[in-house]
Amino acid sequence: MAKKTLVDRLLDVDDLDSLELFTDEDDKPIEFEQVAVLMHDEIPYTILRPIAGKENEVLVFEFFEDTEETIQMVQDRKLAQSVLDEYKKKIKELQVKDTPKSGK
Repeated sequence: MAKKTLVDRLLDVDDLDSLELFTDEDDKPIEFEQVAVLMHDEIPYTILRPIAGKENEVLVFEFFEDTEETIQMVQDRKLAQSVLDEYKKKIKELQVKDTPKSGK
């Protein structure tokens, strides 16, 4: 079986294994867990959380199809925050949608 690409792994809802994307200053791999993949302004993004990081620490990455690097961390803080806001909005919509309606 062929090894899955990073993008294939990110898009596979059944792939729950951690991802090793970078190395730290000691050249040790940094493991991430995927939080979400979403479209924002018609561009695909993924939100990843460093496993050894703080509970609320996340990084936003943009997907690229035409480069060797398949994802790249978003450096623009406003854009990253906008993607995170979109994610929070989608989570709220799902929570409202899944909330049972009372008979009142």
